[in-house]
Amino acid sequence: MVSQPYLVVDEFALLPTGMDMHLESRPCRRTRLVMRVHEDTLQYAVNAMPELIATLEKPTPEQFAQVQHRLDAVGASPFWMDKELLGQVFLCAVYDATWTKRFQDLRTTYAFGGTMADYYDELLSVYYDMSRRASIAK
Repeated sequence: MVSQPYLVVDEFALLPTGMDMHLESRPCRRTRLVMRVHEDTLQYAVNAMPELIATLEKPTPEQFAQVQHRLDAVGASPFWMDKELLGQVFLCAVYDATWTKRFQDLRTTYAFGGTMADYYDELLSVYYDMSRRASIAK
């Protein structure tokens, strides 16, 4: 006999989906945690089944230009400090291959510390989930 209790968890992320691409805490992933218990052997396994539920609107040409202007203004600082701009570059990367390269190059160009590094990694994970979802839809 096998019992299968499960737990559904909605994960929130700061995504640039607010007015004028400002960061907003939004549902990003839904993960179903299923615990399978095999009573005859008393073994169990926990399977996590994540599903991306984020939807992101494509930036307008004016918003792409705004983000480019803000990115140019960052200058030669060795440290990345602007969380909102990072989110905006991510959003541009979702819809444009040139921006994808820029988003990925940020990690080699700038030093990310602490929460900023965690935020970059979270956005990168969402980007890969969205890319996977888009390739499956084709």
